[in-house]
Amino acid sequence: MRRLAVLGVAAVAVGLVALFDRGVVLGVDLRVVNVVGVLAVVAGIRYALAARATDRRRADVEPPEPRHRSAVLGDEVETALRATDRDGVARRAELRRRLRGVAVDVLVAHGGYDRAAAEAAVDDGTWTDDPVAAGYLAEPTSLPPRMRVRNLLRRRSTVRRCVERALTAVEEVRGR
Repeated sequence: MRRLAVLGVAAVAVGLVALFDRGVVLGVDLRVVNVVGVLAVVAGIRYALAARATDRRRADVEPPEPRHRSAVLGDEVETALRATDRDGVARRAELRRRLRGVAVDVLVAHGGYDRAAAEAAVDDGTWTDDPVAAGYLAEPTSLPPRMRVRNLLRRRSTVRRCVERALTAVEEVRGR
């Protein structure tokens, strides 16, 4: 094997020199070129057979440990937004209920409220400066009349707009 490697390196070297100096090739007999070509083919076949005979083993890797999923405030709202198996009215009511719960949780965690004060703040709409978010999550719902009229003229859903504004207001409380 070592002799073949030396012969291969020598053949490549002669080929590289021949690229720059044509006189080297003119001095080489055609039989030598044929012998080098046959040796190259034999070396290639030998390499292919050796690679074919090599036993390839795969590594046995154990499955990874399952990840622990942490609770994220608002995760249930995302789930409710994706839920499509219920009718529209029930789905919107469930979404509003869950969003109210998230707002209360965020006020308790980041707003400095206790649970009762947070629920009262969400009910009367004093938890945010956004009248749409406050009105949507208030009990009972009291959206500003301007917003109702404006949304009648638009194609966007009133509920979607209210949810987006409420989520933005919750994010602002959380960012304080």
